[in-house]
Amino acid sequence: MQKITYDGGATMNKELEEFKINEEILYHIDDFSGVIYEVYEKTGRLLEKVYSGEEIVLPISVDRIAKYLELEIFTKNLNLANPRKENQRIGELYGKVINIEETVNWNLKRYTIAHEIGHYMIKNKDETAQYALPLLASNSSELMADMYALFLMVPLELFLKEFKEYIDGIKKYPINITE
Repeated sequence: MQKITYDGGATMNKELEEFKINEEILYHIDDFSGVIYEVYEKTGRLLEKVYSGEEIVLPISVDRIAKYLELEIFTKNLNLANPRKENQRIGELYGKVINIEETVNWNLKRYTIAHEIGHYMIKNKDETAQYALPLLASNSSELMADMYALFLMVPLELFLKEFKEYIDGIKKYPINITE
């Protein structure tokens, strides 16, 4: 098992409630856009706190966010018991520890870290480990973690800025897939 080290030295914060999402919101909002807006707002506030006055640029440092939240990240083989390639586990969250499959590429690891941060930031009653299967949500908890990850990794304002530069011809391509 290998521990992933962090970049930078972000300040820790024990008061995380303002950034957390209550999974129950899915059952009390008639319009799903309300859910999306809440996730957008809370991830934006979290990024502002983590970057504390610095310009937020792509790619977002998910390990810096994890450090701010006092989460530990380890890489290990999550699929020893299941050597077949179907239904492979990519990540899991246990308390404040995120385990990431060691054999996947760095971009998928980054997404999985963001996804598991999403699980950590979603208040739900189920404390069991969740497995990241990007954009293939099997339940509301997975869907919420995917949304949280997407808004963390590609904040709406940065996406719109990049897209405008693409439309205006300033950039040849919008956001690079690696970012």
